[in-house]
Amino acid sequence: MSFIKKMKGMVVITHVEDTEAQHLDELDSNPARPKKKKGKTKTSRAPPPTGQKMQDPLAELTEEARTTEKKELIYKKKPTCLDKMIFHPKLRILYVLILCLLVGLMVPYILSSYFSSLPPPDYRNNCGVNVSYRMECLPGTINMSKSICYQADCCYDEISIDPYIPKCFHTIPSQYGYFVFNSSADSDTIITPVRQSRRQEIVLYNLQQTSFTLDLLPILETTPTDGKAWPLRVLVQRKGPDVVRVKIWDPTNAQDIEDDFVEDSPSEWKMDVSVSDLGGQFNVSITRNETGEELFNTVFGPLIYSRNYMEITARLSSNHIYGMGRRGNYIFLPDSDQRPRWTLFNTDTDDDDDTMSHSSHPFYMNFDKNGSVHGVYLHNAAPMEIGIYPAPAIVFRALGGSLDFRFFAGPTPQDVTRQYTDMIGKPAMPPYWALGYHLCRATSDSREFDNAFEKMANKSLPYESDCIDSRLSFPESFKTLSMQDEERLQSLQDSGRKFWLVQYPFLEPGSSAYQAAMKSDLLLQTEDGQPINYFGKVEKNRVGYPDFINSASKDWMEGLDGISALYNKSDGILLFKNSPMNQAIPNYTLPDGISWQEACNEIQPEYCCPRYDVPFLPAGISDLNNETICSSLVHKTLKGEARPHIISHNAYGRYHHQRTYEFKNSLNAATRPVVFSQSTFPGSGALGGQFGGNYKPNFVAQQRGLTYILQMGLYGVPLTGVPVCGSTNDTEKFLRAEYCIRGHQMGAFLPFMMSHYEYRHLPRNPTDFTLGFMENVRLYIRLRYMLLPYIYDLFYEAHETGTPVARPLFYEFPDDPDSRAVQSQFMLGKALLVSPVFNKVDGSNSVKTDVHFPPGCWYDFYKGMLVSSSKDGENMVLPTLLNDINVHMRGGSIIALQGNLHEDFNTTAEFRQKPLLLMVALTCELKAYNATTPAPTITTEAPVSQQAPFVYEDDLFTASGDFYMDDGVTPLDQNPPYHNLTFEANKTSLTITRISTNDATLCGDGDPTSEESNPIGFTTVIDAIQIFGASQIKGVSVDGEPTQDFTQEEDTSTVTIRHINFDWCTNPQTVVSWELA
Repeated sequence: MSFIKKMKGMVVITHVEDTEAQHLDELDSNPARPKKKKGKTKTSRAPPPTGQKMQDPLAELTEEARTTEKKELIYKKKPTCLDKMIFHPKLRILYVLILCLLVGLMVPYILSSYFSSLPPPDYRNNCGVNVSYRMECLPGTINMSKSICYQADCCYDEISIDPYIPKCFHTIPSQYGYFVFNSSADSDTIITPVRQSRRQEIVLYNLQQTSFTLDLLPILETTPTDGKAWPLRVLVQRKGPDVVRVKIWDPTNAQDIEDDFVEDSPSEWKMDVSVSDLGGQFNVSITRNETGEELFNTVFGPLIYSRNYMEITARLSSNHIYGMGRRGNYIFLPDSDQRPRWTLFNTDTDDDDDTMSHSSHPFYMNFDKNGSVHGVYLHNAAPMEIGIYPAPAIVFRALGGSLDFRFFAGPTPQDVTRQYTDMIGKPAMPPYWALGYHLCRATSDSREFDNAFEKMANKSLPYESDCIDSRLSFPESFKTLSMQDEERLQSLQDSGRKFWLVQYPFLEPGSSAYQAAMKSDLLLQTEDGQPINYFGKVEKNRVGYPDFINSASKDWMEGLDGISALYNKSDGILLFKNSPMNQAIPNYTLPDGISWQEACNEIQPEYCCPRYDVPFLPAGISDLNNETICSSLVHKTLKGEARPHIISHNAYGRYHHQRTYEFKNSLNAATRPVVFSQSTFPGSGALGGQFGGNYKPNFVAQQRGLTYILQMGLYGVPLTGVPVCGSTNDTEKFLRAEYCIRGHQMGAFLPFMMSHYEYRHLPRNPTDFTLGFMENVRLYIRLRYMLLPYIYDLFYEAHETGTPVARPLFYEFPDDPDSRAVQSQFMLGKALLVSPVFNKVDGSNSVKTDVHFPPGCWYDFYKGMLVSSSKDGENMVLPTLLNDINVHMRGGSIIALQGNLHEDFNTTAEFRQKPLLLMVALTCELKAYNATTPAPTITTEAPVSQQAPFVYEDDLFTASGDFYMDDGVTPLDQNPPYHNLTFEANKTSLTITRISTNDATLCGDGDPTSEESNPIGFTTVIDAIQIFGASQIKGVSVDGEPTQDFTQEEDTSTVTIRHINFDWCTNPQTVVSWELA
């Protein structure tokens, strides 16, 4: 039987020539073919629509025959390689296997991801948890085993090869949770029931205007460490439209520090707070009203609360989290995949300790998924551990206090800072002189100060102050100076410089200050029962510790003989080792028959601290009593009753700071006190600054110091610095001049600039190096003084709004994805991008520096050349010489500088008399990426909010700025003499306007030649202007009067206009214009 079938409209023609009999014979003779199954019915086609009886020949074939016939298809078009790959029968088997493998890998992951993102509605003990959501159970346990894990009612999995994934983890929901059993919420607050399944209802408590409280009971009576789970209370409150509070604590075992929250019920708000009781699972959820996005949710982890231990976990909006303590490394953005853990426990440790430091700030900023920013502050001063999970999530594990959370709506970083510092206190305004260059040292050789004092003057190296020796009052802070030190102090102040007095938090037993503190019952004592005075050791000295948390300690200081005179001689105070330090190693093995109260005395301070048992030790801590005072000491006056020191440990240095600030301020209320503390806590910025610590002279420590300064700015402590040349020796006890040059380069742009070194470490005053070193350093010290008008204006902004002076790039450019991970650059205010060098020069005279330019126009700060003008930001590698630091000015900015780099001077008092210089950086036309400038790779998981580019078409060639200046001494609450100026530039002109002054007599009689024309100690003259990004010009005029005193660089187009001699005292406004060529 043969046939030919052609179908109209088809490209393929099937051509078959065979007979059915022949074909069946062939099939029967082929042993590889399966035999025809009996009972197999033939398939027939439907008759054609015309009704004609016509059979399809293919219908007569068996199934095997049709298969064979299809093999003999002949294509008019020759098959391609792709056709062969797709349709080849053997490859099809491979494709099926690959598909099965992919499905087998992806389906479990998708299912576990989906089901772990929502709590199982009807049951607990679910261990099928996505690894990203595995919250560690029994953290810090050594030799974790399955039996130990199961005893804690947790899940165990040791299959994972990822070292960061915990073997023992909580179920979701956790066994360790709470349920609501009593509520003070009104009918407007409660929404019930909301049915999630047949067996389960959710009771929701939504915060409205009025606060509410809930009482909670634990699901299990014990914690994973076999402690008793305490019943809890929840308080939910508002403070205006931007701030909400959620406090979780046990009222019968209250262990709080002072409560600083002031409730304020608004009519509208930006965040919703929902407390749910989901099938007996208490949960708190914070949501942004505008977007509906969840900012904080505790449903995924346990809530554990018992004696000396509390734990809570919350899901984050994204893994872009900044802050939460003062980590000892230079990683600004923690890597959640590595599940980092660090500890907030103030100790006087080396600054290369990755887990602890001398400052604790439990506050963070977090990006929403839509690009907005919010903040979270945990008001707790007890030692605690912080952990980050890849979910993303954060875990808080504290050894006391309460879970007192405050949430700040933002939505910009600046908004979060304002809201946070409104609560803890706005940063103090420093005196002008405190922003200069400072020297300090710890030494037993008084000649080190004498040599530095003489040589700094001989080499024309300006500096503002000196501490002479940080051990003048060591270990007894409140003793008078020796006659020799008095003479040195007098010489220092006669030269026009200031004196830093260094103080410590301990006293020598037997001293008059110690006796007075004991008489006033102000010494820290051991725990109740048989309280005795507590002793510690610093180096070889036995010491006692005042209770600075007691507000009466200020009165005690005022009553000490000779202390008021000592403090009056000082211009500033540095508080060192106030974590507080204690180097007595506890000995828990007592002599036979003797109690520790009997063994504890001035001679044996190691017996003064009984073991303080806690169910958990945060990362990096082997004993809570090491390197600091005993956790079981009592503060008798804390909230009117005795409380253990552990609950306020991290705030001890902050209270020391406060009492010293109050005492210093009481001596002379007409001047601004400036007090720095090595140990800080939220609120320290309102009292002064932070300085101190052990920094090795290497580039890793230098980068760590930069990260620390940027973090402290986020915490409301903008007046922060690190030793510009390190404070200790490196591992080889060799001090690198190259490192110290780089340290001074970066230090010139930091909020606080001081060179300081520790006892028995190599001197590093600028005069301790070669002449070439001094020449290089002199340049950057003078540049520091040139920048002071701009830096001082930034501190005024910080005092008014809380905004940091030195800012991470994400703070100014939250919509630039690449800026979020930058940790080796910073912004000085809004205008200057600083890119320090953190590598040594090897084999050449320059170092390649990776620089990220955020969107906008960026000009070389020194030459005015346009370097970057990208709409989306771009990355570059810049070769940097040893005597250079990369600084770029942002288009659209105007800043005020003072003086120049070539004139000699000694202090700010002299330098403030020099005329001002305005630097104008015009905006420019932004471009997209091209082939030679590849776009940076975006690695963020949080989408970026859609925002208009930095420059609109109508804003080309414009710039603006403002300027604040006062006498630099008078406290701002006493209305010091001041001036406010604004600057506005466009393509052809610059307008300078004095917009306010608080005293018409500030400028004397208005006669610039009069001796009384400048009674406030600083210049009011702007004498020069530099313009970056200008078009070609052919003429300049000042207030309509032509001037020829201008130049324009051919290669950069930078315009410099000199001798405009504008005095805003005699003329409140001037206009400088230029004619385009």
